[in-house]
Amino acid sequence: MVSIKLRGAENYLSWSALFGPIFRRYKLIGIIDCSEPCPAPFLCDSNGNRTSTPNPAYESWYEKDQNILIWLNSTLSEDILPFTVGVSTSRELWRILEQRFAAGSDTHIHQLRSQLQSCQKGNMSISAYFQKLKELSTALAKAGAPVSDRDLITIILNGLPDDFEAFVDAVNLCIDQTSVDELHGLLLSKEISIARKKKVIGSPAAEPWEFQGSHNFKGNFGNFNRNFGSFGRNNGNFNRSLNNGGNRGNSGNNRNQNKSGSGGNRNNFNRNFGTFDRGSSSGGYHPCQLCGSTSHQAIDCYDRLNPTVQGRVPMDKLAARCAHKINKPSPSLWLADS
Repeated sequence: MVSIKLRGAENYLSWSALFGPIFRRYKLIGIIDCSEPCPAPFLCDSNGNRTSTPNPAYESWYEKDQNILIWLNSTLSEDILPFTVGVSTSRELWRILEQRFAAGSDTHIHQLRSQLQSCQKGNMSISAYFQKLKELSTALAKAGAPVSDRDLITIILNGLPDDFEAFVDAVNLCIDQTSVDELHGLLLSKEISIARKKKVIGSPAAEPWEFQGSHNFKGNFGNFNRNFGSFGRNNGNFNRSLNNGGNRGNSGNNRNQNKSGSGGNRNNFNRNFGTFDRGSSSGGYHPCQLCGSTSHQAIDCYDRLNPTVQGRVPMDKLAARCAHKINKPSPSLWLADS
């Protein structure tokens, strides 16, 4: 019938309050408060002498008393069960528990005040936190040391975690106009708001966007740099092959083959480069003046950052990097490096 177990003074009032309606509903309250005393076990004759005839009233009373005793024992925690040893009636057990946990002694009051002032919300919900503080404040009131609403509000606010810091500051500004019930409602709303924000922050959609291929990009970039260096070391052979290809496109420039094949004469290289372009029939770009490819312009060439190429083609002679794309290559539009 009662869903909670008696743990001690901290929840005695809540525990005992749950039994009140049960005792009144089944007309058992007289057994607990002694308004219905225990009748004699046996009947008496007309002279007042006890006979051996059982008293039906006693049997009815005893059945009720034992039922109450069973109910009380079933709601006691393991720490409280030792107090039930040797107890035979429900009234006796109720009196022992009342004296033990509802007494108004100074020691008991000090214990309740210490528990109240040190109470922290922690991982409890707002409802559970309020219930615990309410039980302690009610126990103090029962013991003759009631707690004012303002003191209780201060204790409630002091036990809240850092998530409620802004809320606590706002309530402190109007603490005189705030009741405990109003504070309870405000805290419930704040709890829902904090839970919603944490859910949004923790959702995958709110995570910062990351470039998933960043590690591969870095690895490939390193390979690119290594290959770039190899290309720079081999560019002399490339130049010789390119000049030879240009000479095959225009036999009139064969006189430059021996000189430019070694990569030592930049002027011959540029003239042969132009010859190669005129002999080419593919692509919509003029050949790149840095690497000779017809797939891009000089401004997009990777060799712009190659120190070996920059040393071979003077920086003040790279105006052709700004050349525009045209549909058909035209010798008349070629910008020679002279």
